[in-house]
Amino acid sequence: MDRSNLKLILGALPAFALTAALSSCSDTPADVDEDRELTEAEAIALAGELGLESLAFGWGRSGVAAPDGAATRTAEVVSVTYSLTRPCILGGSVDSSGTITVETDAQVGLSIIDIAATDVHHACVFLANGTRVAITGDPDVTTTVHAASLAGEPQGTQSVGVLGGLLFETSDGRSGRCVVDVLVEVDPASAYQSTRGRICGFTFDVTVQG
Repeated sequence: MDRSNLKLILGALPAFALTAALSSCSDTPADVDEDRELTEAEAIALAGELGLESLAFGWGRSGVAAPDGAATRTAEVVSVTYSLTRPCILGGSVDSSGTITVETDAQVGLSIIDIAATDVHHACVFLANGTRVAITGDPDVTTTVHAASLAGEPQGTQSVGVLGGLLFETSDGRSGRCVVDVLVEVDPASAYQSTRGRICGFTFDVTVQG
């Protein structure tokens, strides 16, 4: 998948997440270890941004995992482990470690990427529905990514799962703790988009088709 196609995927999800937050979410009682200081729209926008950041990072790392000369070979499966600290675009950092598996088939132009990672955020800033939210792992989140492309175009459902706990602090002084258990799925070819799970005491399950 080239960078222009990845941008299409990444660009579609935040707008969808915000629409879902404003129109289709249901509330559940806050856990005793959670603070519901974020609004519903902010919480679900944050969930989408967490997933998208992990997806973008995964695609960036896929080139490291891909074998040399893969374009001339019929099929390859390569799995690598990694551990690194990456900067967040708006400030802060993420300690990330895990495994990336890349399957390629040059004969048909197929590429499949699967990632299993543990991410520890350190005041990593996201923009959630217009609010700057800095998150810190409490203790961390586990992330799973699945993505595929065929002849450079997205192939099937791209998915990101995020599970764990985090502390948050907003630019206007709100703070608290959130439990995160979110799955984001998108299939650009069929205009299918789904965001479901739980974050910061809000539970949601929204699917849009076409």
